[in-house]
Amino acid sequence: MQVKQSIKRSVITALLGSALVTGCGGSSSSESPGSEGGSQNTNNNAPVLSVSGEQSILEQQAFTLNAAATDSDGSVVSLDWLYESDLITTVSKHQDGSATFTSEDIMADHQVVFTAVATDDKGATTKQAYPVTIKRRVASVTLNGIVTDEPIANASVSIEVAGQTKEVAADAQGTYSAQVTVDESEADALVRIVALGGADQTEVKFVSQLNSVSKLLVQAGEDKILSKDENFSVNVTNVTTAEYALLTRGDNTLSSDDGLSEALLNVDADEKLQLAALIKIVVDNDEYTLPEGVNSTLELVADKESAAQFEKEVESKDPTLIDQTRKEIIEDDELVSGKAGSMAGDYIIHSPAYRVNPVYHLQLDEAGTGSVAAMNQVSVKEWTQNEGVVQVLLTEPLVLERFQRTRSDEFGGWVVDESGQYVHDDVELKTTQLTLHLLADNAVFYTVELDSHAQEFVNGELNLGAELDNRRIINLQGKTKTLQVNTEELTGKTWYLDLDNFSNKAVYRPSVVTELVFNQDGSVTQLSEADTQYTSWTVQDTLLTLNYKHDEVEASKALWVTKSLSAGYQVVVLDNQSVTDFNDGQANSVWGWLIPEQNTPQVSSDSMVGRWTGFIGYSDNFHDMVVRPGLDVWIGLNDNRHDGRVEDGIFYREPYRVNEGRKEPVCVNSEGPCQAPYQFKYEFIAQAGNNYFVKRSFINNPGSAYEDDTQQSLIQYQYSPEYDYSGFSESAISGSVTFYSVSDMGLPTEVSIEERDGAFILKTLHGEYVVNFVDGKLSYELNGKTMYVEIVENLEIGLTVCIYDAALGCQENNKVNWYFTPQARPSYSFYLTDPERFSSRLIGFEYIQGGDVQLRLSNEDLVAVNLSTVDGTLVATPKDRVVSHTYVTADQVTVERVYNRVTFAELGGRANVVIHYDEYHDEQLVREYFYDYTLKKVHTSDSVPIEESSVTGDWLMSEARGKSGKFDAARYQFAPDGTGVKSILSDSTNMTFNWALNEDGNLIIEGDAGYRERLTLTKTLNVGYQYLLETSTDFTVRLGETVGFMVKQQQVEMSQDEYIGRWLYREGQDVEGYSLGMEIYEDMTVRFGTFTSSTQGRYVDGQFVRTAYQDTETGTYYRYCPPEQTNCVLQREMRYTPLAQDGDVVYLLRDYLTNNEGQIQYHSATIFAKEKQAAMAINEFTDYLAEFWLRDEANRIWHSSETTLPGGEQTFELRLDWQEAIPFKLQNGKIAITMPDGIDYLIEIVPGSNTKEGITFCQYPTGSECTADKHIKMFYVHTH
Repeated sequence: MQVKQSIKRSVITALLGSALVTGCGGSSSSESPGSEGGSQNTNNNAPVLSVSGEQSILEQQAFTLNAAATDSDGSVVSLDWLYESDLITTVSKHQDGSATFTSEDIMADHQVVFTAVATDDKGATTKQAYPVTIKRRVASVTLNGIVTDEPIANASVSIEVAGQTKEVAADAQGTYSAQVTVDESEADALVRIVALGGADQTEVKFVSQLNSVSKLLVQAGEDKILSKDENFSVNVTNVTTAEYALLTRGDNTLSSDDGLSEALLNVDADEKLQLAALIKIVVDNDEYTLPEGVNSTLELVADKESAAQFEKEVESKDPTLIDQTRKEIIEDDELVSGKAGSMAGDYIIHSPAYRVNPVYHLQLDEAGTGSVAAMNQVSVKEWTQNEGVVQVLLTEPLVLERFQRTRSDEFGGWVVDESGQYVHDDVELKTTQLTLHLLADNAVFYTVELDSHAQEFVNGELNLGAELDNRRIINLQGKTKTLQVNTEELTGKTWYLDLDNFSNKAVYRPSVVTELVFNQDGSVTQLSEADTQYTSWTVQDTLLTLNYKHDEVEASKALWVTKSLSAGYQVVVLDNQSVTDFNDGQANSVWGWLIPEQNTPQVSSDSMVGRWTGFIGYSDNFHDMVVRPGLDVWIGLNDNRHDGRVEDGIFYREPYRVNEGRKEPVCVNSEGPCQAPYQFKYEFIAQAGNNYFVKRSFINNPGSAYEDDTQQSLIQYQYSPEYDYSGFSESAISGSVTFYSVSDMGLPTEVSIEERDGAFILKTLHGEYVVNFVDGKLSYELNGKTMYVEIVENLEIGLTVCIYDAALGCQENNKVNWYFTPQARPSYSFYLTDPERFSSRLIGFEYIQGGDVQLRLSNEDLVAVNLSTVDGTLVATPKDRVVSHTYVTADQVTVERVYNRVTFAELGGRANVVIHYDEYHDEQLVREYFYDYTLKKVHTSDSVPIEESSVTGDWLMSEARGKSGKFDAARYQFAPDGTGVKSILSDSTNMTFNWALNEDGNLIIEGDAGYRERLTLTKTLNVGYQYLLETSTDFTVRLGETVGFMVKQQQVEMSQDEYIGRWLYREGQDVEGYSLGMEIYEDMTVRFGTFTSSTQGRYVDGQFVRTAYQDTETGTYYRYCPPEQTNCVLQREMRYTPLAQDGDVVYLLRDYLTNNEGQIQYHSATIFAKEKQAAMAINEFTDYLAEFWLRDEANRIWHSSETTLPGGEQTFELRLDWQEAIPFKLQNGKIAITMPDGIDYLIEIVPGSNTKEGITFCQYPTGSECTADKHIKMFYVHTH
């Protein structure tokens, strides 16, 4: 009997209600319980049907159902299978009556009813229903963990995966357990655990981000139970919450294991620990609560500004609390965990938050050896691992950092060499061991506390006194866990490579951004000039190798991508070129950025206008480059006087100065097109939204033959079109900013905001306050109240701010204008000088309403300053860099003395004035020092009264303005008719003038062409006056000011014998003390106490003369050479002429002549007041005798000089045979010094021991007395 088979998908819904057959098989007839019955007549029996097969099957798995039918009075002509379901995707029929089915992927279990239908040859049918349950494939894992900081009791725990949430409750100890089950198709979905604190800890919201279910199952093992021993992140803690916050900052969405791994590359372990500490402080410490507007611990750390604000609040209250909390976290084994498995592998040690953080390379092999690379590369002698601590011992020192430091003495003073240059020490931080304490791990890196065990070496010698902080939290990242290098992405575009070792600060090294094209054939096309020439490249997994040539040496750089940026990558590099020279700019470990040229913006004058927040990725200390309309460039709220311009799509920033209210460029050339001394160049190479990557170059001497473009770097800026500020921010301050205001009394005041030691300080007339930035407002505490400073309005010339109590809000009377420049101040001027002294510092103070406050420092130009008041002291700080003095040393070092600030105290009568200087060597600050003066406030209307009859006669002025503008001594002849003649002695020029006394008693002198002098007499002398001299032309243009004294000519003659003796130089008629001493012996030999001079004395034609002749062949100096000695020439001559006498004090004019290329020329004229002493004897040290250059009987050189300690204090130092300087001080006319033998000594002058050959010192231990055996006979090194 032949059976016809067919398989149909039924559309008859009635079949769904048929009786079901249970079991694995069975048979039926038209009357059987499992049958639908069938059609038949009384003369025909229906077929008998039986079915069998799987009753439960997994999705997408093929299964077979079997059907068999017989007919007792005929034949079965067909056997059909019927079902109704969209889940069945594949059907196969077979000759034996069976059929095979396959279901599609399902998200839940389903039951499908299959019906077998048998039909005989007379049309009778029998039906049999057969149900099959199709089960989905699932992945299920159980998570067992704890919610803790300290345990969070009864926390609500939510497990979020694949859009589903499962909620469980933690117990009183914070312990929870949850089974996570997902469809097999969702096994790659990430698992996130969210824990909320109970009623007593509503601020707690902890999160732990785990990998996918499939990865968790692998970690869990056969029991499918995941505990902290297998994945520590099942513990939901402050640490995991901090990590999650960093993962998701910037609206970063996590959806896959690969995405999570890439996001983890951006997590900095140290930053994670810092945020975890902030969370722990909120949760555990009742003194701290979440900031206003922050609702949970997650919100606190998810928002960067909120976290920074809270961190500063904590530091201001308790500077040590955060560090203590970090330590508690490290020591809590419920918050951190070590590593049980072997740590053999190849690692990068780094902190990826910022590109300037140091990077090391660590390779540990299974044999217990390996290598480490930093500034150099060394081998690992041995490494061991014990309970999460890895100890690494090195075969030789590893250099971690190099820099130079100015040497200081035991008093803190900077040490200088024989030429007066500061001595710099080469400093290295080196180690021979590393300790790694493993704290946590994730899919990408280990969180590690690294102890470098570094030691400081100064000039190669170990400095045992160095205090180093060698512990820090770092990422220990396997090199295989870095980003995969995509060959297709590398080729076909231009890349900008910026690498450096920021730990190598020992020498100046050019910094050049290299432009590269990676060709498909493995070659490299280098588009930029550099000493390093890249030749080829290869890629293997996560490793990009760049081959290069440098100084004919072939080498390679192994590069790993550690972080994805908005455009391009952060990379670390291991250079196989060895480093042996301390001054070599190369290093084994370098790091930086690799940025492609993409979405390059079109730069125009309009597109540059706005706010460019820069140096993103370098540190958190951002600054704003604000480009205002007209391309006036500010740094934040500071007008730093730079103008921008756009040329060929490149933005340039160049300096300008303000001249009479007008801007003009700063030019280094006087002719031709202006050449700026420097410029900043900005080449935009990539854009990603509002983020821009720029090649920034600092170019010295642009456009000249000396152009230097070797200071290049890649900078990331974030752009905003707003150039005005609606609120305060750290980047708006950019280090510091000063505003000018007017006090309630109408006096000029300054308000400044500056960053100091990681905090921002608001300085006002009333004091200093630590401020935080809260929603664009400055917030600080004043007398228990929270005060706000809020920007109300942007003015063209400043800001309107409201300073108010936060509890009361801003009121109209709280508003005040803070100007960018001084405003609305009354005009006034005065001078500061010391009228008691012949020579004094002169400072002019001037303010013109609507202009700058200006100072005249001696005879220099006006210096525009900012004023502030600190503890009743007026502080004047130059607005621009003002160089008081500059020179170039023999070593071609440019030395500049730059005004730092001037402080004034007690300005009512006398003023204590301190002028602070910074000294730069080749633009590098090497020291700071100050000069202290006590000066008197002088107005030109305060001239000493004088009668016209007292003016007439011949006068010698110590300071007068010559034709060249130089101030020197001059002779003034005042005639009774109001005329006169001025003779400048040094340039032999005469000027006729008219003179008169004005209503203020000033002596007014008017010459030709509007030249004018005004003398304000400040003190009456026995032989004349002291004065303040102002010079001008056209009655308006200032030429200069000075102070001096004027002596009326007397008829004084002195014999040779009258010159013999000891003369002390007076500093003022009524001033005690002297500035110098001169001894003149019978043969006219001249000595100056403890030193001598090559210019020696003679008495010639009734005049004392000092001369210095030099033998041109030997270089030897003589006091005189006869004319017939042709190889001997006069180099210097000083002629002394007595002018007036006041008791033992003789006023002398010294005419100084010098040899200038064979011509004897007038150099200067100076007036001295010398007081003759009763005896030649010198009895003790004074300031002017503490500097000497002598030779003892052992032929040792004793050389002392004055020096300046850090902070500006003046002291002395002694060098014996030019060895290391020994500082000393004067005490009661004696030198107090600690000699190299460690013993404290006193050195005194043996009274009266001075002769023209030398002088005798006495050196003895402190506490004893001078005895003859302690005498040291000293000789002048040069006796001439």
